[in-house]
Amino acid sequence: MWGPTRVLLFSMIAPPDQWPEKYHGALLFLWQHGWHITLALLLVLAWSRRSRRTAREVCATIGMLYTVVYGFSDSFTFQYFARAAPFWFFLNPWFCVSAVIVAGGYIYSLYWFLCGNAWLFGNWDFVGHPNWPPVVIGFRNLAMLFFFINACVFLVSAIWRELVSRLRPIPAL
Repeated sequence: MWGPTRVLLFSMIAPPDQWPEKYHGALLFLWQHGWHITLALLLVLAWSRRSRRTAREVCATIGMLYTVVYGFSDSFTFQYFARAAPFWFFLNPWFCVSAVIVAGGYIYSLYWFLCGNAWLFGNWDFVGHPNWPPVVIGFRNLAMLFFFINACVFLVSAIWRELVSRLRPIPAL
């Protein structure tokens, strides 16, 4: 229900049975090793931001790491958004507001649907509601795409800054 393989590839592009046979190996690899890829990306991001040591910079790095987990992992789902939300405040305001809107919209619309009540009173019946309405799917897809794109931006930006800092000549004394 969450993750780049399930949402971006299978929900937004095409269901698994409609992919050409030649891509099945790659899709199976992504499905089975997505957490390895995510872990490698987390290590790359953490390593490239290792010189950021103020409390604000460390909290921003943690927010970025959560974004990479949400953007690349098929193993973590919406219930983990609450852990990352405090760290989003240390990133750019546009990211924080957007993340709260898309993640909050997804969580609220899903809970409303599963509880059958806008006030979220009632029994939360995940198994009893296997077919989600388009608004929930839309918020889920938007949130997944948002975190995937921002994870890519954070990774590329951090790697770029690391490379640029290494290529700068050290001034002579």
